[in-house]
Formats: sequence, C-alpha cells, structure tokens
Amino acid sequence: RLDYITGYYARAIECLSQCQKAENVLVIGFGTGGIVEAVLKCDEVRKVTVVELSETLIKNMHQIPSCKEILTDPRVELVIDDGRRFLNRNEQKFDAILMDPLRSSTAYSNNLYSRDFFALLKKRLNKGGVVMVWIDNWLELPRTIVSQFPYAKRYDTFCIASTDKMTLNQERKSAILGNFSVADRNAIETA
Repeated sequence: RLDYITGYYARAIECLSQCQKAENVLVIGFGTGGIVEAVLKCDEVRKVTVVELSETLIKNMHQIPSCKEILTDPRVELVIDDGRRFLNRNEQKFDAILMDPLRSSTAYSNNLYSRDFFALLKKRLNKGGVVMVWIDNWLELPRTIVSQFPYAKRYDTFCIASTDKMTLNQERKSAILGNFSVADRNAIETA
C-alpha cells in the first residue's frame, strides 16, 4: 500500500466528521481499501456496505493481509455490482456515502459523475448525511455536485456535500484519529 493512502484516510475522516451520525456507511469503489479502513476506525460505525465493480480486484486484495482484515471485518458487507445499479435496486439510506471509484475521464464514468447520479445519492442519504467524492476535474464536478447539494466544501482532492448544513464534530474526528497509530495520525493531519 502506497504512502498516499493517508490522503484517503483524511478524506474519509473529514466526511465522517461532518455527518450528523455515522452508523450506516456506503463506500463505492474499494480500491486499496484506505477509505474503508478509515471508516472502520470510527467506533460509531455499525455497517459498511462496500460496492465494488471488480470481483478480480477483491480476490487480489484478499491476498494482502491488511486488505483481507478490512474485507473480513464483520461490519463490512461486500457487494459486487456497479454503484449506480446498486443504488437504483434498493431503497436503503446511509449516513455517509464515500466514493473514489474511477477517474472522471474513464469510459462510462458519466454514470457516476452525472447530475442524475448525484440526485440518486441525495435520495439515499439520511437527514444530515454527507457525500464524499474524489475530484479530478475541477470545473464540471464541483458544479455538478452543487446542482444537487446546497451545502458543499471543496478540498484539494475531494469534495463533501450534503442537503443539510454541515458542522464539524470534533469529538468524532478526534476519536477516529485516536484509533490510528501515532505515525499515521501525524501523516493524516498533514495530508
């Protein structure tokens, strides 16, 4: 796992620190597991639904001990599916939805970075819920996000958004950070 994983931790922590509650979380795109790992560091989290398109990726991640530990956590429900299709197939609502699935210039990425998709995310958020989106397109993506969410904050590499005013829960943020090693915590705080 690469050094820049602390950036994924920082994104997840910021998202979870801005939502009203953090019990039921959806992560679209497993990648190398950094976002899911950080979500699991939040003691309030009861369930993490991970929707990953690539079954091969998950099989490969099971060969890496740290990723296998994440994937076998009893709070994790793994769904092999397309994120949009998953959201269209069920009515479940989440306290936080975090996504870092693919570059916005990748073929078919408009299925996940469109106004319609963000409207779908909005329907699947509980009151006070927050969406976190990795951003690689600084012009269209923020505008598309704010077309559906009246409250948004843009950071260097991601954006968080909600239909409700967001307030930092410093106690939750400190508790999550406290569940990381000192070295990781220092790296996260400077990420």
